[in-house]
Amino acid sequence: MKNIKLWHVLMLVALLSVAACDSDDDDNPVDPGPATGALIINEFMASNDSHDVDGSGEFPDWIELYNPGTTDIDIGGWYMSDNLANDVADWWQIPATSPAVTTVPAGGWLVLYANGNPDDGVLYLDFKLSSGGEDIGLADADEKIVHSLTYEQQTTDVSMGLTPDGIGDMVFLATSTPGEANSGTSGNLPPVISGVDLDPVSPLPDTDVTVTAEVFDDNGIAAVALFYNIDGGAWTEMAMTAVKVTGNYTAVIPGQVVDTVVGYYVQATDTDEETVFEPEGAPTEFETYTPVFQLTFTLYVNEFMADNSMTLAAPGEYEDPADAYVDWIEIFNPGTEDIDIGGMYITDDLTSSMEYQIPTTQPDSTTVPAGGYLVLFADKDSERGVLHVEIKLGSGGEDVGLFADDGSGHILLVDGYTFGAQTVDVSEGRETDGDENWVNFDPATPGASNAGK
Repeated sequence: MKNIKLWHVLMLVALLSVAACDSDDDDNPVDPGPATGALIINEFMASNDSHDVDGSGEFPDWIELYNPGTTDIDIGGWYMSDNLANDVADWWQIPATSPAVTTVPAGGWLVLYANGNPDDGVLYLDFKLSSGGEDIGLADADEKIVHSLTYEQQTTDVSMGLTPDGIGDMVFLATSTPGEANSGTSGNLPPVISGVDLDPVSPLPDTDVTVTAEVFDDNGIAAVALFYNIDGGAWTEMAMTAVKVTGNYTAVIPGQVVDTVVGYYVQATDTDEETVFEPEGAPTEFETYTPVFQLTFTLYVNEFMADNSMTLAAPGEYEDPADAYVDWIEIFNPGTEDIDIGGMYITDDLTSSMEYQIPTTQPDSTTVPAGGYLVLFADKDSERGVLHVEIKLGSGGEDVGLFADDGSGHILLVDGYTFGAQTVDVSEGRETDGDENWVNFDPATPGASNAGK
């Protein structure tokens, strides 16, 4: 009998020791598991593009809490976070001002919106969920973690949830059910292809192009392939290589000659033999790029006047002052570095790229300052100075353009415009500096911003 009592004592000591060890784990930010009757993070969507869950017309990330107990629980004053490494005291605290809104009914659900804008209401959190993976934590008003989880890469418009509610593994759900039971079964989801990028984006002739695609699947990727063709010819298939560091897939399209139209699309197949394409309608629909010779700078023909009688006088002495009122062309430099247009070509015919070359002899005069303007005088009187060019603009309508050498002997269009009949002393220019829309200016703004018209 004494031996039995001693055995009971030893068992009690052992159980107390285990309990003490479990108590130490309470300080661990890793998911401690939900307690009986506590709330559970039951479902979430971290990449929401089309589910208007809150009825706002927006598509916020969302988190669903489930109450498996028999008593309603008000989460006003509770804490939530997307970073379990932070102290609970630093987590977002749900306002305790609206218990009718923040109460999770017994056996029911409550959806919170992780849009990073808590001013939208008490159910809106001050953080967003990362589609690339992170944490979700829930702690009670005493700063004790009630439930937490860490998730990995997510699929757009697909939620993860516990099925059935409150138990089992967190899995991708075939149908999201915010605020409802996770009765839908999980199943294989097709791969997701996103972020197909080119490097370089605008390739030069004979330059290899690296195609990178972000591809994800819940059950694993079997193969990713790049298809490309040249000028609408037969498709060439290339296996794309996984880049372990980023989880992306890449392949290289060989360099092509100038003005070639290169078509391409990406195909991904998962381990369940589900196949998707990007673009979705491939191979009928596909993306393209064209290698072309390029300039390393940007300038705009920004404003001009083709019928100037009294608006802007060219500098210098004129026997008849009226002769100083000549056609003029304003060049705008949107960049952060000064650009000398000496050696470039100005034209009133876009089919004639080398009509008149601006002298290289006075860079101090022919440089367009960063963010600034330079006015050329189109009077066919270049003897008056480097800013006087050997063209005139037709008031009845024609072209105005600027061309430059790309450094390899290719004369390329910097910028140009074809205009119609003009009005005396009314200029035509881009609606704002560098804008694609052209409007009339009265008064004109030569050498100044078009935004101040």
